[in-house]
Amino acid sequence: FLMLLNLNIANMIKGKQHFKTIRFINTVCKSILLVLIASVMIENTSVIKDLNKIKETEKYWNVLDDYYTIEFAPYHETKQSLIDNMLRSEQLVKTSEAENNTILFKPKGDSVDNDNFSPDEGNVILVNNQFWSIYHKQFQPDIPIKNQKNNVEVIIPQKFHAMRNEINQAYHSWFEFVQNKNNKENKLSIQFINKNDYRIFTFDARDSRHLSFIEAPIIVNVQASDLSNDFYYAMISQGGYLFKNYDALVKNIEKYHLDGEISGITNYKDSVMEIYHENNLKLTVLNFSQIIIVIILVIIILFDVKYYFEQHRKLLVIKKLYGYSTLRANYQYLLINNIVVVFIGILTNVILHYHYIMMIFATIIVVQILLQICSLYYHGRRFNEVIKEF
Repeated sequence: FLMLLNLNIANMIKGKQHFKTIRFINTVCKSILLVLIASVMIENTSVIKDLNKIKETEKYWNVLDDYYTIEFAPYHETKQSLIDNMLRSEQLVKTSEAENNTILFKPKGDSVDNDNFSPDEGNVILVNNQFWSIYHKQFQPDIPIKNQKNNVEVIIPQKFHAMRNEINQAYHSWFEFVQNKNNKENKLSIQFINKNDYRIFTFDARDSRHLSFIEAPIIVNVQASDLSNDFYYAMISQGGYLFKNYDALVKNIEKYHLDGEISGITNYKDSVMEIYHENNLKLTVLNFSQIIIVIILVIIILFDVKYYFEQHRKLLVIKKLYGYSTLRANYQYLLINNIVVVFIGILTNVILHYHYIMMIFATIIVVQILLQICSLYYHGRRFNEVIKEF
């Protein structure tokens, strides 16, 4: 707006247009739009990948037809009320497991190293017998889980075998910290298997990024009587437990007086479909935005050529009279314009760090050159009329 205000309208009416200012405005606008369209295209690609991921994993999340997550209200009046909620959460999980109505999976963290064996932050998935029963029935993974009572099983893939001592120490320390102190019969068993070629679907519907597979994770199989009550409260809060049968879930929530502490019950498949619809809407908006930006960019490029001709009319007429071809007469204009695009592309790549940025800008340069050459030839044909004026 400041650049537009700088234009001298009186001189423009007299035909003395401020071509440098107008073309500078064009260049600034084009630079902004180039960065904007690159950002939109990157986001567009990301959304398409998320949609494809949801479609490709449908056979996994679609098996959980009547499962629900619950959300606790975030506020507790006292520490005792939090402790009470932990105890009730453990009772809820125990009853639901006894009714074969709940499955456990530990949501994978956002930045987990696949070669990290830490029980808290590593490439680990926590499951229960119900999860494994459904998963094994549907997808037949060749992993030997025994499902023994009072036994926390840890399955270690082959890639971690060289760190046996460290793993034994880490998991025994973890078990001592989180085990149910009232269950004296509880024990930890660690099994090293000669497999790396397996992956487990997480069933994590927090967003499309998490709805994925964990490659060759450490598998920890636990039941409701194995660990301390704060573990179950934390897992429920993180969406790690899925409860089957809405009526049975509501009945158990009321039975253990958790109805005043729970802010919502969400169907698992509805959560996945909500993510899908949100991404579809986002894709539509991005595509529309992309079309609008492209149209504006084309208009700016064509108008820049027009103003370039108006600015250098006399010089271009002289070059034409001396037999210069259209490309030879305007190569500096083409060169400078496209160097600006290359510079914006490099700058955008530095800022956004996306591996397809330069490919996007290479395509933009090709399209811009074609538009500019066509426009230059169009204006070149009008030189006969321009020459008559002189």
